[in-house]
Amino acid sequence: MYQDIAPETRRRVAAMYQAGERLKAITEETNLSRPTIYWILRTEGIVPDRKPRVDSLSMKELLEALRLADQEIGRLTADLERLRQQQQTT
Repeated sequence: MYQDIAPETRRRVAAMYQAGERLKAITEETNLSRPTIYWILRTEGIVPDRKPRVDSLSMKELLEALRLADQEIGRLTADLERLRQQQQTT
């Protein structure tokens, strides 16, 4: 079964994985199962990382990041206004 997979497909799967594509995206694009993709990666000399990737922030983390960004924007706006006032007085 695995030997029926074309070399081009094997290289494409390896390239997609190394480029950071998620396994779900690779399976959807290639119509190959996860075990088959893992087999391809191993035969291509790639040790697959089976840990799930965490790309998204929790709602609490997102709100905190937005709060901090808002504070920084406020500080930068105040600094910019002070610089403008200094330029006008000189």
